[in-house]
Amino acid sequence: MLWGVAISVVLLGAVLVFMFSTATKLKVSKAYVKRIISKLMPEKSFANDSIEIEPLLFNELPGEEQIESRFCYHIKAVADDGQAYEFEARIFDPAAEYDEVLYKEQQKSARPQEESMNSSGTGMGTTTHAAGIETAQSMLRDQAKMEREDQLIQKNIKKFRIDLEIVKKLNQFSSLLPKIHFYDPKKHFVLSEYAGSVNLKDSLADIDTAAKQELMTAIVTELAHIHNAFDQVSVLLPARKPMTAEDYRKLLRQGLKQLVKANLLTEHQVSELVNEYYPVASWLGEHFSGNIRFRGLTPYDIHVVDNKPYIRNWEGIDTSSTMTNLLELLKDPITDISEEQEALLLERYNQVRFDASLEQTVKLYHLTSCHLLTIQLCYMMLYIKRRAEKGIEDDILI
Repeated sequence: MLWGVAISVVLLGAVLVFMFSTATKLKVSKAYVKRIISKLMPEKSFANDSIEIEPLLFNELPGEEQIESRFCYHIKAVADDGQAYEFEARIFDPAAEYDEVLYKEQQKSARPQEESMNSSGTGMGTTTHAAGIETAQSMLRDQAKMEREDQLIQKNIKKFRIDLEIVKKLNQFSSLLPKIHFYDPKKHFVLSEYAGSVNLKDSLADIDTAAKQELMTAIVTELAHIHNAFDQVSVLLPARKPMTAEDYRKLLRQGLKQLVKANLLTEHQVSELVNEYYPVASWLGEHFSGNIRFRGLTPYDIHVVDNKPYIRNWEGIDTSSTMTNLLELLKDPITDISEEQEALLLERYNQVRFDASLEQTVKLYHLTSCHLLTIQLCYMMLYIKRRAEKGIEDDILI
């Protein structure tokens, strides 16, 4: 038993060392930032006092001299000649997504029922033996937990570095992504172009129709440049098989089945609708085009600085239908554009794309839109029906 306790203490110490080293990596001083900026601009001179670090995304800064978070920070630097510069910093914490509670629940459900070690006898020897086995089993569980966490951390680090490399390549083709100036692989610290603190939602609320169309045109134009550069980064992106007509029908069926659960459709009606949908599914499958997809391209994900738009949350880059991000942006109710404005934006997107047919672009855009919005509507109707059954009133129009 004493041997088991001793090993447990050693394991606890290892965990504490890991936690301390991780916390240390998440701290970056003004002096550290100054060294980076000085390397970027060797012709300039900066003092520590000229560096200001302010948290973004409502994150709290624990001390004036330290950055201690995985979120973004606004860095202001004034050179000795009085020239002011702005940057954005972020520290990626690869362990932030590890869900310990979920893991414990999974371990508990997967753990076999143990027989009582005292069922065949009593006394100090039996109790000590049981305690020793429990300690050994606990150590194995702790080891498995640490191994699982380490695997997840390494996976997250690899994905983050791939995303970073993609952004650096796309910086050559589009200004929609903030330019990456510096990356420290040990601290997972990234210094980039400042992407502002005002999102597109708030920006659109403060400008007139003409300025709104100009800003939206700039975003769509830069997104088209990014899509044109797909071949330059496709090797870094996850491989995704093209969607077929059957894939589209399957997704639609899954959505319609939600209406069956809500007793709004029958199985027979679902089958009829899916069969009628086949020509649309066939066209979408035949003309499927995969491209870069950002985790979000809504008015909340895009930020604006001096009328220049940026995608701040660029982590989690993937591939999907070419129209996915464009639909997220233009069909969002917050964007609130007219059909005429939407048509002009689609025409602009098509002008920038290589060898694209406007007729096919418009058709692909609207049919993909109908497909996605129909499925979303099915789930929304089920959600409303269930809340109504619980006596919860919703001010939602369908």
